[in-house]
Amino acid sequence: MKIALVNLVTKTIKPIFSLPPYKSKKQFLLDTDRELNIIDLGKEFVKSGHEVTIFISDVFKPKDTIQNEIPGLNVIYIKTHLQAFFIPSRFPFAPEIIKNVRIEQYDIILCYDFFELSSILILLFSKSPSIVIWQELDKFPRFPLNIIHYLFYHTIGLMCKKNMRLMIPKTQHTRTFMTSLGLESILYAKNIMWGFSNDFHPGYVRDEYYAKYPINKKTTIILAVARLEEDKGIGNLICAIASLIKTNPNCYLLIKGDGPLYTQYLNLIKELKLEQSIMILKDKISRSELIKLYQLCDIFILPSERDLMPFSIGEAMMTGKPVISTKNAVAEDFIRTNRTGIMIERSDSTLLLNSLQSLINDSEKFKQLGLNARSTALDNFAINNVANQLISAFKTIKIPKNDSK
Repeated sequence: MKIALVNLVTKTIKPIFSLPPYKSKKQFLLDTDRELNIIDLGKEFVKSGHEVTIFISDVFKPKDTIQNEIPGLNVIYIKTHLQAFFIPSRFPFAPEIIKNVRIEQYDIILCYDFFELSSILILLFSKSPSIVIWQELDKFPRFPLNIIHYLFYHTIGLMCKKNMRLMIPKTQHTRTFMTSLGLESILYAKNIMWGFSNDFHPGYVRDEYYAKYPINKKTTIILAVARLEEDKGIGNLICAIASLIKTNPNCYLLIKGDGPLYTQYLNLIKELKLEQSIMILKDKISRSELIKLYQLCDIFILPSERDLMPFSIGEAMMTGKPVISTKNAVAEDFIRTNRTGIMIERSDSTLLLNSLQSLINDSEKFKQLGLNARSTALDNFAINNVANQLISAFKTIKIPKNDSK
């Protein structure tokens, strides 16, 4: 197959509703594109004998790129226009993509999310008979974007639907939401979640960190990976740790993240005298360094009050860690309480504390939960399995004779 993967946004940033919408392009840049999920997926398709072109907004082009290095894998950083009006981290406007997909005549065009400007342009103007949407969004966003989304689905969205050959939901929440919008007839029978590189695997790295953190062989290390903002629940987690160390003093929390509440959380840690029990890792790290943090921890925790589709759950499960998470689309599909982790109703310090204690006080339990999490992740998140599932979905598409090339 000749496959186009259209994923223009590779780094999500909070939208800023002003002109221009960002202060500097530096906030969009990654060090490299070699660690992107979309690149990993493209490589898996190539391994299976397919020819792949990946489209990404040129706003996100790093200095170190995999372009032109792998035969059969073409990465195009496509020109993004009118950046003052179309926020590049949300709605990159790249009309040249229409011309490209028309000329190349791909067997499959896989677009990431129905409500992406690139998806809309391709659905309306590319004239391709084989457009597939790999849908993530599972609810209307917050005001004012919810109004725009609602109007889209009931106007332009109806025209786009006619040109969509298949929609693959990432989660059951996604399937339910798309069904409510009248798209049930084009939904693929199976949900297919994001894939993660097999670089995410169990490993023992604790010896490397004895000099860096106040830990020992018996320390229970808890990891949270989140942006430091109000709805990520990190304040609740810090308060839970303050209570936890009263009964379980040999626990240590690592928080990987940065954000507007960084200083506030540092002050809270000092106020609660938790400097020897909590560390916030603010600096940017590579994927290999992030994997080591997952391998280092005993328990992964996600205390968010609101999260759309957190990658971190899949990453933690791939490294064989039990997950404590508040309810979200990924957790509800893959976290089974007392089997792969613990899912709690909301971000609440008491609920977080009770969940942590139930695992820490039963080491055999959380080891078994970690093994179960790894098994579940390999079936649902391993990039090679996800690639095979997507190819199987593509093969179900029947192109009417009058639409075929």
